[in-house]
Amino acid sequence: MVIDPETEEILLLETKPSERVRDPQEYPGGHAEENESDLQTGYREVKEETGLEVTLLTEPILVINPTIKVYLGLAKSREVVLTEQHKSFGWFLRPEDVPLPPNRELPSSYKGQFPPKSMYEEFRLAQAALAAYKASMMS
Repeated sequence: MVIDPETEEILLLETKPSERVRDPQEYPGGHAEENESDLQTGYREVKEETGLEVTLLTEPILVINPTIKVYLGLAKSREVVLTEQHKSFGWFLRPEDVPLPPNRELPSSYKGQFPPKSMYEEFRLAQAALAAYKASMMS
């Protein structure tokens, strides 16, 4: 996940429709390459998908399973450069600010709710991690 440390807004990318896309909105991320650490993967994926430089917090804010970990990247700018796999992006303070594209069915993983419940927890974790980071920098 990428957050603007000044506004606390979180970056979401809107994917272009394809058969592999399950959800229309996603955070920057991806798979590790051979001999790549989690942090190296995070830096590389954010740069590849957004063009952004970030400072990654060294501990994951969420561990879904041993191979899926969510790290928080503090954006050094808001100048996103989209790749061909994404059609738009936005910075959002709250999940309810995220628009559902018109004429689009909800993905089954959303269980009929938009934004999905998991997004509320992810935003809360990211904003709490940012607050803890800022507090640690003050002491």
